[in-house]
Amino acid sequence: MNFLKIKEEELKPLILLFSIFFCIVSTSITGSSVRDAFFLINFDKSYLPVMYILIALSMAWIISIYKKLTSDKDPISIITASNFIFLIPILYLKFNLNGVFIPIFYIWIEIITVLSILQFWMLAADVFNPRQAKRLFTLIGAGGSFSGIGIGYIIKPYVTQFGPNNLLYLTIFFIFLTVYLVRKIDPFIKNNSIKNTNFDTSNNKSFFNLSPYIKYIAMMVASSAVISKIVDYQFKIMASNTFTNQDELISFFGTFYIFTGLATLIMQFFFTNFVLRYFGILLGLMILPTMLTISSASFLFTGTLTAIYLAKFSDQVFKFSINNSIQEILWLPIKVRVKKITKPLIDGTLKSSIEGLAGFFIFILTFYSFIPESKVYMLSIIILLGAIFWIYNNFRIKKGYVNSLIESIEDRDLFLDDVNFNINDSEIVKTIDIALKSKNEFKQLFALDLLWKQNLNPWADTIKTLFKSKNYKIRRAVLELTWKKAEILSNKMLIEIIKSDDEIRAFAIACIGDRRVNDLDDILKPYLVSDSILLMASSSASILKYNPQHKKALSIVNKILDNSDHEKIIILLGFLKELGYLISDDQFIYFFQKGSRELKIECLEILEKSPRLSLVLSITSSINKTFSLGTSSVNFLTYSVAGFNTILAGVSSCSIIPSFIIAIRSASFKASSKS
Repeated sequence: MNFLKIKEEELKPLILLFSIFFCIVSTSITGSSVRDAFFLINFDKSYLPVMYILIALSMAWIISIYKKLTSDKDPISIITASNFIFLIPILYLKFNLNGVFIPIFYIWIEIITVLSILQFWMLAADVFNPRQAKRLFTLIGAGGSFSGIGIGYIIKPYVTQFGPNNLLYLTIFFIFLTVYLVRKIDPFIKNNSIKNTNFDTSNNKSFFNLSPYIKYIAMMVASSAVISKIVDYQFKIMASNTFTNQDELISFFGTFYIFTGLATLIMQFFFTNFVLRYFGILLGLMILPTMLTISSASFLFTGTLTAIYLAKFSDQVFKFSINNSIQEILWLPIKVRVKKITKPLIDGTLKSSIEGLAGFFIFILTFYSFIPESKVYMLSIIILLGAIFWIYNNFRIKKGYVNSLIESIEDRDLFLDDVNFNINDSEIVKTIDIALKSKNEFKQLFALDLLWKQNLNPWADTIKTLFKSKNYKIRRAVLELTWKKAEILSNKMLIEIIKSDDEIRAFAIACIGDRRVNDLDDILKPYLVSDSILLMASSSASILKYNPQHKKALSIVNKILDNSDHEKIIILLGFLKELGYLISDDQFIYFFQKGSRELKIECLEILEKSPRLSLVLSITSSINKTFSLGTSSVNFLTYSVAGFNTILAGVSSCSIIPSFIIAIRSASFKASSKS
């Protein structure tokens, strides 16, 4: 699975989450197909806009109750209980799908879809950390696309064989399967702490007090919500007028899901990253409104199902691929505190309210025959006006986005680590590149820090030029950033740095040693007799990594370890992280008993990589002694506990005396209380 960048320990939870999302989308597709067909054929379809209004009102009420009931529950229990609650009305409605129960069923399926997807992504965030999410969430999301393709394909033969009403048996099956798979994912949840999902809205600002940039985002969300509802209404009315039989209508929806699932899959894996990387967010933002403009104009002039099919297809495919990705990117430059308050307000409350208002507006126009059902294509005039405003607003968003990015970097307030997608936007690349090239040391260092968990290729040329900077901190930061990135900092470049850069030479030597480059004797031997302890230590360690029997290097290491100068020992240990075998148990015990806090920390860092059961007692004794020294040693104690846990994990097959563990945890608790 290397080509997909999936680690072995990630494979099982990835497959489980992929399967769970497949089941959730399958539940939605099968339920929605029955819902739409029964409502449009067996109920008065002029009330379809009323459904939009009732759904908006119901979701506001349901979400409010949901937050109160789930604020102190774990995700597995929430999803399990929710699915059984979803199931009970479906079992009843399966045998009573007529009259007033049809609109009730319509609303219930929408509630199931919204809550299930919300719960799923919260669960996924508990299984994978943000860095893993960048690599894996696109693969997990593909489960929904595969569901569209697979379930869409089987709907027609299933309905032909068993009837449209019995399609709900598949809905029920996928609900049960979701519960089963969710129970299987429990061991992989890394953070089982109970999360409070209630947002503190006490500091909510009114719309008019928001920054212009956030207002532009809100206007985009509102425009999208209105247009999406009108397109959905037109699509369903035209489909029901064309296919007047339930079986035919459900089969039509199944075919639609096949094509949208396949197209969304292609967009997710091949098109979205390409557009963002090479053309930026503006072009990405323009795709959906432009396609809606073209297809709606076509529907206005032709009034055909094909034209509105294209509009609905565009809305479904581009909204859930490139548009959703860009909307997440747009929130990057906004301060976390502001985002926490305003994003749920815009993506949730505002969007739902606008969808309800759109339904009310459509109902007034159609019910009072301002636009009769036979002329439903006239609603495309509203879509065209809305799309034109949407496109105009996108230019304002682009300008606000760039300005906010620059401002965030200048204020050192841009955080990319918690983003659950790959950063491929050309504007982010360009803005960070400008910061790297600036003459402001703090701005450059902040930009470099942003890149620690990113793919460095977009900034490769700029990073290489920074090695020529006159600023030691910049050169050192770049070296650390590219330590294991031979494609950016080649071994040839490293050798040139060793020869020419006195200030970072020792660290460049350590870097080339970590890369296990052989036959460096001619380059490194002169530094074995240097007056600098840094050069002697780094050169000895690097040589021993490819030649463990090198006599001169071993002699230097042993001489420093036996030295009474703890400062020199600390410097040496900094280069021996992967060579812990060179330090004897007696030397470790001496360092823990007589060494400074800094020396003990260096020892723990080495023991994290090469644990030794024989040293557990010494470490425990050292921690307890350190605690008795007072709060000045809390930092060492905190690190000690973390390091000790790793050491215990490394010797877990051995018998550990319980009192050692009790002593560690007791000291940890006391230290955290004091700090």
